[in-house]
Amino acid sequence: MNKQIISELKNELYNSLFESFPDLIFLIDSKGRILDISKSVLDHGALRKNNIIDKLIFNFIHPSQINSVRESFNALLNDGKLEKKEYKLKRLDGSYYSAEISAISIEKHNSQYILAVIRDISEKKKARNQLKNKKEMFQLVIDNIPQYIYWKDKDSIYKGCNENFARVAGVQEPEYIIGKTDYDLAWKRSEADTFYEIDHLVMELDKPEYHVIEPQMQANGKQAWRDTNRIPLHDGNGKVIGVLGTYEDITERIRAERALSDSKKKYEKAFNRAEFYKDIFAHDISNILQSILSSIELCQVYLNKSEDKNKDTDELKMLLKIVNEQIDRGNLLISNIKKLSLLEKSPNIKTTENLQLLLKNCVQKILEENSDKRIELDLNQAESNPLFVRGNKYLDDAFYNILKNSIEHNNNQKIQIKISVSEVTKARQAYIKIEIIDNGKGIPNKQKDAILGNLREKSQVSNRIGLGLLFVEKIIALCGGEITIRDKIEGAHSKGTNFTVILPKE
Repeated sequence: MNKQIISELKNELYNSLFESFPDLIFLIDSKGRILDISKSVLDHGALRKNNIIDKLIFNFIHPSQINSVRESFNALLNDGKLEKKEYKLKRLDGSYYSAEISAISIEKHNSQYILAVIRDISEKKKARNQLKNKKEMFQLVIDNIPQYIYWKDKDSIYKGCNENFARVAGVQEPEYIIGKTDYDLAWKRSEADTFYEIDHLVMELDKPEYHVIEPQMQANGKQAWRDTNRIPLHDGNGKVIGVLGTYEDITERIRAERALSDSKKKYEKAFNRAEFYKDIFAHDISNILQSILSSIELCQVYLNKSEDKNKDTDELKMLLKIVNEQIDRGNLLISNIKKLSLLEKSPNIKTTENLQLLLKNCVQKILEENSDKRIELDLNQAESNPLFVRGNKYLDDAFYNILKNSIEHNNNQKIQIKISVSEVTKARQAYIKIEIIDNGKGIPNKQKDAILGNLREKSQVSNRIGLGLLFVEKIIALCGGEITIRDKIEGAHSKGTNFTVILPKE
């Protein structure tokens, strides 16, 4: 290959690089004066080349970093190479952004030139900060859950826990448990042996174990009893990578069982109800935590792909949105549990509610919370005069949970919800009928029966419903009303759902 061809290839390579390379490229002389720029610089905000050409590169550095950049520049002239360094650079509009700078020194005709490649990493840093915030929010959520939560890898080495678990384990703070095994904690050795064996049984069989009653020696010397659920954790390919554990301290419950054997029937009724709520809670929270953990792992994998120079952040934003939605689900779950508990304690607190105002506020709240979704919500209230119904202070929560269900279980690009209000008479009693009709995935007939026919029976309901609809049914029943669930189109459950609520008119 002759010199002319090589020269032509070099020119073509130079032009191609400056024309199409996605990162910003600057050709700078030994004084720091900008001689040439790539097209990507113009795409990045420079309207014309003469806005930049012949300017000193130091003019585009944050004032606090100019001295550092000058030192690196001088070292580059001596060493011939500058590894990646992070600086804050100024745009033409005066704003600053984070950037990684790599550069090499080129000598030509007894003069030195600098070829600098600048990568805008402001979005990458923003994503990292968002991920950090999501992780902190995730930790805050599980720290405020009354249960004890932990997770381990395949070798039964702890990878994290909540504050409740850290306290009884004797490590004080959750971060101190990372890297430890059960043999390093407060439990007896025989207890640690049992925990290890059950962990590995769950992972080897890839099958959860629920409600394992086991003893636990705690850091304060208390010999406790715990009701433990263990669930296998999977990676993105479905491979088991660890185990998630949640449990309740049931020491007092065990003592009560022994002390109150003479009132067995009364105790069993309360116990079964608590077990039912707990089953549903464990089912819901395990799904939430699994979604959060999977999303965080995928985010980390995505961020580690540093060699992908054309990385699009849409996928990362989608994963972070999933984490945020799961945290919102967790907050709603906790709220519903607390309110359901208060309803159990004080079931006879009744009020008179302005239905139109209540529905209007509920619709406004649900639309504000889901502003990123395309929702068509039609509130059709037949009466212009106020309609009052028998209710309680949680009646708005009932309608909120129904609307939330209609939105969450809807895969359509356009979510359609219609709310209609009318008056009906039943057994000579005036009622207000509220129909909430959506175009979501619908509810199969067997599941409808489970929700409305067996809510008070433990059975297998906890595998099919969450606390939200249980909460709704409880609220409506305490108001003297009832709720039915039908297909939007008779016989075609996948076309949508019709939730019909009737409440006594006041």
